[in-house]
Amino acid sequence: MKAQVTLAWRAMLVVAFIQFVTGAANAESLHSLIDRHLKPLSGLELQRCSDAEFLRRASLDLNGMPPTADEARAFLADTAPDKRERLVDRLMASPHYVRHLATTLDLMLMERRANTHVTVDEWQAWLLKAVRENKPWNVLAREILVADGDDPSQRPPARFALDRASEPNLLTRDIGRIFFGRDMQCAQCHDHPIVEDYLQSDYHGLLAFVAPTYPIVRTEGDKQVTLQAEKAGNDLTFESVFLGVKRRTGARIPDGLIIDEPFFLPGEEYQVAPADNVKAVPKFSRRAKLAELATDGSNQAFNHNIVNRLWAHMLGRGLVHPLDLHHPDNPATDPALLRILSEHFVATNFDIRGFLREIALSDVYQRPFDAPADLLAIASQAAAEVAQLDERRPSLEAAAKASTEAYAAASEAWNAAEAAMLPVAGELDTVRAQYADAKTKLDEATKAAADATAQLQAKQTVAEPVQQAATAAEQAVKALADDKELAEAAAKFVARSQQLVAEVLALTKAVEEKSAAMPPLTDAWNNAKPPVDAALTKVTPLTTSFKQAEQAMLVVRTQAAADERALAALDRRLATARSVAGLPVLDQAIVLAKQAVPACDAALVAAQNELTDFAPIVAKVEADVLAATNAMTVATQTLEAARAEGTKRSELVAAIQAAFDATEAARLKLPDDAVLADAATKLRERALASQSEMGETQTQIDAATAAQDAAGKVLAAVQATVVATVAQRAEREQAMNVANQALAAAQADVAAKQSQYDQVVAELTDRWTRDFTVAALKPLTPEQLCWSVFRVTGVYESYWQVEVAELDKTAALTDEQKQDPAQLAARAVDLEQRTFDKLKANVATFVGLYGAGAGQPQGDFFSTADQALFAANGGVLNSWIAPSNNNVTDRVIKQTDPRIAAEELYLGVLSRLPTEAETEEVVTYLSSRTADRNVAAQELVWSLLNLAEFRFNH
Repeated sequence: MKAQVTLAWRAMLVVAFIQFVTGAANAESLHSLIDRHLKPLSGLELQRCSDAEFLRRASLDLNGMPPTADEARAFLADTAPDKRERLVDRLMASPHYVRHLATTLDLMLMERRANTHVTVDEWQAWLLKAVRENKPWNVLAREILVADGDDPSQRPPARFALDRASEPNLLTRDIGRIFFGRDMQCAQCHDHPIVEDYLQSDYHGLLAFVAPTYPIVRTEGDKQVTLQAEKAGNDLTFESVFLGVKRRTGARIPDGLIIDEPFFLPGEEYQVAPADNVKAVPKFSRRAKLAELATDGSNQAFNHNIVNRLWAHMLGRGLVHPLDLHHPDNPATDPALLRILSEHFVATNFDIRGFLREIALSDVYQRPFDAPADLLAIASQAAAEVAQLDERRPSLEAAAKASTEAYAAASEAWNAAEAAMLPVAGELDTVRAQYADAKTKLDEATKAAADATAQLQAKQTVAEPVQQAATAAEQAVKALADDKELAEAAAKFVARSQQLVAEVLALTKAVEEKSAAMPPLTDAWNNAKPPVDAALTKVTPLTTSFKQAEQAMLVVRTQAAADERALAALDRRLATARSVAGLPVLDQAIVLAKQAVPACDAALVAAQNELTDFAPIVAKVEADVLAATNAMTVATQTLEAARAEGTKRSELVAAIQAAFDATEAARLKLPDDAVLADAATKLRERALASQSEMGETQTQIDAATAAQDAAGKVLAAVQATVVATVAQRAEREQAMNVANQALAAAQADVAAKQSQYDQVVAELTDRWTRDFTVAALKPLTPEQLCWSVFRVTGVYESYWQVEVAELDKTAALTDEQKQDPAQLAARAVDLEQRTFDKLKANVATFVGLYGAGAGQPQGDFFSTADQALFAANGGVLNSWIAPSNNNVTDRVIKQTDPRIAAEELYLGVLSRLPTEAETEEVVTYLSSRTADRNVAAQELVWSLLNLAEFRFNH
C-alpha cells in the first residue's frame, strides 16, 4: 500500500513538474536555455559558424545529405536575418528529414542487425510512419518494449526482441544501453569492475523483466512465424562470482524500486497457460510493466538517455559520452542542462521534431569548428572565474562527501533488510513449490479420472446399442432357428456385447480407482495452501521493510550521484579556467626563454670570432714548426753525411797506414830496393795527405753537429710555442662548444616552453570540443556518405526527375491539387520513396565498406584499404562522377570562366565557396588541361569527394 502511495505521489510530482516546465518554456525558449547553460568561459567571445558551415551541417544532420549547389548559392546570397531558422524549418518539412531520422533510429535500435523475423520494408515503413507522424518517443519505445509480434499491425516493433532471438541477457544489455543509457553487461556476474555505480542487482532487476520472455513458432499457412510469449515472472536469485553471497531481486528498472506484483498461487498466474506452440499470457505482464515504468515520464534514466542521444545526433557527441555509460564517474558536460532538457522533452510530450528544432536554433549548435584564437586576452577573466569556482567548490565537495556517506549507510541498511528477508522468502519459495507440486499431482489425477470417466462414458455409449442389437438378434434367432447366417450374426453381436461389457467393467474399476486417488491428493493440496498463506504473511512485512530500505537507498543514491556530477562538472570548468588563467605564466616563460636566445647566440658568435681571429696565429706557429722541422732534418742529414765521409776517410787512412807499414817492413828487409823505397815514400806522403783530409772532415762533422744542435734548440722552442698555441685554440674551441650548447639549450627551452603552451591549448581545444564551446567533427555514417555522394554527383536528382516524369504521366496533379500544400507534400513523399527504392541497393556497398559490424554501434571514423581501393578504382563511383545532366562535373566543364568553374566545384561538392588559394589552384589545373578538360573536371570532383572535409560534418 505504501509503495502504491509512493508511485501515486511520484505521478503527481511528474504532472506538477510538467506543468511547471511548460510554464517556464513559455517564458524562455529551449534554445535560449541551452545557450545560457553552455555559455563559454568568461571573456570568451564566440562568433557563429559561417553560413556555408551551418548550411552543410544542418542539411546533413536533418536531411542526411548536403544541399545542392543551387540551394547553397541561394542560401549564401540570402541576407534575411531569419534565414537559418527558415532553413531549419524547410529541412524538417522535407521527406528527407523523415528518411534520415528513421535511418538514425534504425541504427540506434537495431545497429544493422539482419532482418530475420521482420522484413526490411515492414520495419522501415513502420519507422517512417512514426517519424512522419512525429510519434512521441515514449509511445514508440513503449510499442517496441511490449510488442510480441502477434498483432500484424504491431509486428514491426517486435523486431527489436525477435531479431535478438528474444535472448534475455542480450535484451537486458541492449535495453539497458539503448533505452536507459547504461551498458551493464559486466554487472551480470558481479558488481561492475570499473563503473562503481553499476550493481549486479541493477542488472538482474532489469533482467527480471525480460527473463520470462521466450519465442514460440506458429504455423500460419505455408510459413513459420516467430512470436514472443511470456511466462509469469519470479524473483531472481543471483550471487557474485567474487563474493559468493546469495542475493534476490524482483523486477526493477534503473533508478527504480522493485515493482509491486499481485500474488498468485501456482496455477492461477495465467490468462493463457503455457503449452506447445501456444503463446502464454500471464495475468500480470512484466514486459508491459517495464514499458509502462520506462515511458510514463517519471524515469530519469530513460528521459536522460533519449535527449542525450538526440543531442549527440545533432552535435556529434552526447552531453554524456559515451552514450551508454551514464554514471557519476562519467558526468554530463552540464548535469543541470541534461536535467532541463529531459524535463522539457517530457513536458512537450516527447516531441522529437520540436526538440531537434530547438537544438538547431541554439547558438551552441551554430558554434564554429575552429578554436578561439587570442586566449591570453581572456586570462584575467578566467582567473576571476577560478576564484569564484574555488569559492563554490568546498560546499559542493562537502555535499558530495555527505551524500556518499549517506548512500553507504543506506546501502548497508538495504543489504541488512535483504539479508533478513532472504531466508523467509526462501521458505515461501519452498512451500509454493510444494503447493505447486501438490496441485500438479491433483491436476494430473483429476485429468486421469476425467479421462477414465470420459472413456467409460464413451464405452457405455457404444455398449448399450450393441447390447440391444445382441438381444434383438437372439430373439430373431429364436424365431428363425434354421437361419444359420442370422445365428452367426447374432453370435457375433453377443460376443461383441460381452466384450464391451467386460471393457465397461474394467473402465468402471479404473474410474473407481482413479476417483479413490482423488481425496488424498485433494487433501494434500488443501493442506499445502495454509503454509503458503503463513509464509506469505511472514514474508510480507520483511518485504515491505526491504522495499522501504531500497527506496531510502535509491533516494540517497540519486542524491549522491547528482552531487558527484555537480562536483565533477565544476571541476571540469575549474580545470579549463585554470588552464586559461595560467597561459600568461606559460607565455611569459616563453618570452623569457626567447630573451635568453640572443645572448647565447651573441656569445656563440663571439666565441666563433675569437676562434677565427686566432687562426692566423695558429697558421704561423704551424709554419714555424714546419720550417724548424725542415731545418732540423737538413742539419741531421748534413751531420750524417759528414760522419759517413769521416768514417770513409778514417778507413782509407787506416788502409794506407797498413800498406805503408807493410811496405816499410819489406824495405827494411830489402833496403836497397828502389821500388820499395819509392812506394814507401809515396805511401808516407799519401798517409800524411789522408790525415790532413781527415782533419777537414772532422771540422765538417763538428760544424754539422753544431748546426744540428742549433736546429734542435729552434725546433724545441717552436714546439713549446705549438703546445701553448694548441692549448689556446682548444680553449677557444671549448668556449665555442659551450656557447653552442648554451644556445641549443636556450632554443630547446623555448621549444619546451612553447610545447607546454601548445599542449595546454590543445587540451583546452579538446575540452571545448567536449563541452560544446566549439563544434566537433562528426564522421558521416555510411548511409549519409552514400546519399551525399548521390546528391553532389547529381545521381539523386537524375533519378528524382525520372520519377517526376513517370508520375506526371501516370498520376498527374490537377491544377487545383498543385495549389494544395497537402497534395504537394504527399507527392514529395511518394517521389522520395520511389527514388529511394531505385537507389537503396547501393547503401549496402557503403555499409559494407564504411560501417561497423552488425550488432555494434557505429563508432568513430576509421579507414581501410578496401575504402581506398573503392574510392580510387571503383568503376561505379567514377561513373557517378562522369559529366551528366548538369551535375557538378558537367557544370565545371561548361564554365568558360575557370574562376566560376571553381565556384561550381566547391559549391557542388563542399557547399561552400572556394578560398582564393583554392580558386587559383583550380584555375591553374584547368588551364594546364585544355586538351582533356573533361577528364580534368572529373579528377577535380573526385579529389574533393575524397577530402576529409567531405567525409566529416563539422
